[in-house]
Amino acid sequence: METNSQRNDNNINNHQQQHYLHLLKTVINGDWETAKSIFDSDPSALTARLSEWQETTLHVAVNTGRFLHFVRNLVDLLPETSVRLTDGYGGSALHNAAIAGNTEAARILVAKAPSLLHLKNNNFGDAPIHSAARYGHRETFEYLLSVTKEDVDPSPFAGQDGAKLLNLLVVGDFYGNQIHHHSIVRI
Repeated sequence: METNSQRNDNNINNHQQQHYLHLLKTVINGDWETAKSIFDSDPSALTARLSEWQETTLHVAVNTGRFLHFVRNLVDLLPETSVRLTDGYGGSALHNAAIAGNTEAARILVAKAPSLLHLKNNNFGDAPIHSAARYGHRETFEYLLSVTKEDVDPSPFAGQDGAKLLNLLVVGDFYGNQIHHHSIVRI
């Protein structure tokens, strides 16, 4: 049964989504000039929740996988804390890039906020490198492998996280050169 608080939150979210519907369409179409004019007149639109999954403008831009100029311009406008915002599932825009196989967007995001590499989502408890492996995006995985540090706690290469990564790599038929060139798992 839905409480009054949940109903109010849903109404606020639905209202916000309706308010930003034009922005959502603009982001999906990669229309940077129109989006920039929206941001100039409403700075809160930069981090607005645009979907029922509570995705921000950056999440949606990364998901399209087509308009890197849009992602680059948006990341340039955002402070690192805004680049680190998560969606309703606890996923960052870097998780979205990993899931979509958007390697170039991943490069842009990591350059601005390297700490995203170790942020786990709520769905599977995945770091972005796990998400790239889970969804079979070899190029994105290899990029994330090259920039993800081993000496952080928790390391995505150690313990249960390392075992999960190894399992995802085997299931995804990723075994081969990258495992030989990098000490992937320390159990």
